[in-house]
Amino acid sequence: AINWSAVAAHGYKFAAVKATEGDYYVNPWAARDLASAKAAGLAVAPYHFAVPNASGGAAQAQFAVEYSGYKAGPRTLPLMLDIEYDPYNATDHANECYGLTAAAMTAWLSAFVATARTLTGQYPVIYTTADWWDTCTGRSAAFGADPLWIAAYGFASPPRPAGWGIWAYWQYTSGGTVAGVPGSQATDLDVFSFSAVGLIDPGSQSARAGARVSLAVTSLGAACGETLAYSASGLPPGLSVSKGGTVSGTVTKAAAPGKSVTYRVTLSVKNAGGAAAAAFTWKVTPA
Repeated sequence: AINWSAVAAHGYKFAAVKATEGDYYVNPWAARDLASAKAAGLAVAPYHFAVPNASGGAAQAQFAVEYSGYKAGPRTLPLMLDIEYDPYNATDHANECYGLTAAAMTAWLSAFVATARTLTGQYPVIYTTADWWDTCTGRSAAFGADPLWIAAYGFASPPRPAGWGIWAYWQYTSGGTVAGVPGSQATDLDVFSFSAVGLIDPGSQSARAGARVSLAVTSLGAACGETLAYSASGLPPGLSVSKGGTVSGTVTKAAAPGKSVTYRVTLSVKNAGGAAAAAFTWKVTPA
């Protein structure tokens, strides 16, 4: 078991937990670890390990969202996709690219991203290495909207795959020792980029007409002291978002007497180097 309170006490701010793999495996400890890490004050992200020769990208995105424990709300970062060297090529007799052509791999990724975005309202984070990406996708530059989680050890600055101008997360070692985590030199360690945002989707909201609302939207960028600019579209009448990321105001009556109305909100955040957005619903019920 991981002592997440000890992890947080030593200054760590976020954690990624493997939750699902392919279309056949669910980590039985993921739900407990995600909940305990949140309770200790960390922002968390469940991640899905892709096995592209097991099933299609859309099917694995659906599997990941359904079984990973992902649920938008305070302290939950976007879903992460781990796509890298095939660890099973000794048994599946494929290659590091799972036996897929660059075109087929790019199509698989497109299906995963589109489905995950539809189901969660956010682009999933993509974890990979520059070598694998450029080899197995043919240097595809089609996924720059997805935050990049780059794995690169022994570099002063990590190499970026084609299509990304900045990285959001950098896994700089797989041999870290962390208080609260059993074992030594066995933990992946990452840093978050000051050029990224790390938006935390607030999740579905509801309020009664006439109610006073104050919803603070958070991000890893804000926790790092970044200067962020917020904007929103589709908010219920009477609400607006401040420069600091707080949605507030008094919800005005926007539905026919005795009826509710649901608004589809898109919240956008920018800094000097990156941008992020989250789509969620806001239900207004009669006073």
